[in-house]
Amino acid sequence: MNKEKYEIPIVQEKTAEEVVEVVEETKEVVEETKEVVEERKEVVEEIKEVVEEIKEVEEIKEVEEIKEEETEEETQNIKEKEGDIIYEKEKGVKYNIWQHIKLNSPWYFTIIVCVLIIDYYTIKNKLFSISSMILIQMWGYFTHWISHNRYFDYITGMDWHDIHHGPNSKQFHNVLIEVYVDIISSGGIGIMITIMLLCKLFGEKLMLLNYYIIVLWSFIYTSGHLINIHYLKFYTHKNHHKFNGLTNLGPDWLDILLETKPSDDIIENENSFIINAIIGTIIIVWCVNTKYDPVNFTKDLIDNLF
Repeated sequence: MNKEKYEIPIVQEKTAEEVVEVVEETKEVVEETKEVVEERKEVVEEIKEVVEEIKEVEEIKEVEEIKEEETEEETQNIKEKEGDIIYEKEKGVKYNIWQHIKLNSPWYFTIIVCVLIIDYYTIKNKLFSISSMILIQMWGYFTHWISHNRYFDYITGMDWHDIHHGPNSKQFHNVLIEVYVDIISSGGIGIMITIMLLCKLFGEKLMLLNYYIIVLWSFIYTSGHLINIHYLKFYTHKNHHKFNGLTNLGPDWLDILLETKPSDDIIENENSFIINAIIGTIIIVWCVNTKYDPVNFTKDLIDNLF
């Protein structure tokens, strides 16, 4: 009995010592963990500093690239202006329109011939077809102006200017939106469909334009906008970007008449659109009164829907 009483405190004493040792070991582990955490914090801070340095380097590079692009653009602008006809606003509309016609006489000759060819294969009313081309170009000008109006952005819930002129304008879905807008809106197919609907409801007396001329203009406008203007680097289109899309709305003769060209701009050389007009005319004439006829296809679609 005495031995048992003697041994119990010894066991309890050893257990207490073990607990103390465990506590001490735990403290050491905690201290080591703190040291590791501090080391990692230092590593994280170093990484942050490296990231900040990289960002600064990238920002410097971006600024230098922008400066280089601006310098190249200014140099290119000077080169493009050399030998070009300058738009001199102070000399008045008549002077600048005459300069425009002289420069673009090949284009005007070609587009008149194309209109007359299409007229021959369609409605055979020369004056009506020529006036249709003039009116649809005016339509394209005003719809382009409307699309750059911020109230229009608010109503539609889309930034149309950013889609075409923003940093993401070359993304595939933005290009598709631009093609759609060019064809339906400024290209005139939307107004063609509207006129067809009115004619269906109220009679052919409301046929205000030659539909095939609208199709030709839509082809010229869309292909010219996406190919000629973008890849031939039109100086007038650069100014269209600079002034938030509110100048050089096109066609150039309307910008001159309505004075929406910036001062000291150049008069736009539109002769590159000749090939677009010829290709468009060939396609339309080939399609007239066939199963590929775009006008008859649209009419049939409207008849089936309504």
